[in-house]
Amino acid sequence: PRSNLDNSVVGFDFLYNNTRLPGGRQIQADAWYQQSDTQGFDSDQAAYGLRLRSPNTLGWRGGVGIKEIEENFFPALGFVNRSGIRDHTAELGYSRRVGGEFFRTVFSGIDAERIDFLNGDLQTQVVTLRALEFDTNAQDQGSLRVFATKEALVDPFVVWQKGTDQVVIPPGLYSFNEAELSISTGDLRRVWTTLSHRSGDFFNGTRDRTGVGIGWRPSNHFQFTLDYDYNEVELPSGSFNTRLVQLRTDVIFSATVSWSTLIQYDNVSETMGVNSRFQWIPEAGREIFIVLNHNLQDLDLNNRFESALADLAFKVNYTFRF
Repeated sequence: PRSNLDNSVVGFDFLYNNTRLPGGRQIQADAWYQQSDTQGFDSDQAAYGLRLRSPNTLGWRGGVGIKEIEENFFPALGFVNRSGIRDHTAELGYSRRVGGEFFRTVFSGIDAERIDFLNGDLQTQVVTLRALEFDTNAQDQGSLRVFATKEALVDPFVVWQKGTDQVVIPPGLYSFNEAELSISTGDLRRVWTTLSHRSGDFFNGTRDRTGVGIGWRPSNHFQFTLDYDYNEVELPSGSFNTRLVQLRTDVIFSATVSWSTLIQYDNVSETMGVNSRFQWIPEAGREIFIVLNHNLQDLDLNNRFESALADLAFKVNYTFRF
């Protein structure tokens, strides 16, 4: 929409799923390939991946995967997080059912992801020790995780910017560790809560992150959730904090009609965003959406918000079966 260049993308994906292995085991395998064609580029426009995993609910589970995004791959009507990279993932864990009146299942495992540039140099590596994760018969959940991260910065990284002020992390290879504890009550309750805290090193400094959430369902037709996320970061090049507030309301008029609204604010961009969606499903395979997006921004940083963006969209989905 903002370019006179032509762009097209074609691709395919394949998924194999077998849930009838001995002992109730299951296995999944998937493969995908995409090729973009952008005017002005003649090569390095492919993206593809493979993954094999055994997502068993109980007992051993694990998987491995790899994907490659070439340098000039560009889906103009979508997005790609990183290009010119090769991404390896692996996971292994064990879950068991616990008898008793409180705990239902307990899980421990480890996840690993390594993202390299196509020349083989490291970009990002994260190893996550999922030391303990549990859920209860009341669907309460808790977890303790430890993260070991490596980040290679080729260029200076602006990690925070507000107005003319900014905090920059210089190029280099950084290794840092963090731990996270989280707990949440089951959302089947009329009122439920979530609480998480993550603390440790962050690049060449430290970070403390706290998240709090509360939900309320006065009836089967109404639901409200309020979430607050706070980060306090201290680096040699400067210190800053970020705050993110989200309020979500869901109104369910019937089994076919619903209305959802999300209001979000952060103290870095000083933007308040509103997304309101009305959805009608007259029957399976047919959907009608009316979506309103409205952004309000405190451009002068004087706590006076002005309209920055507004759009209204109407969308119809119709599935043909034959």
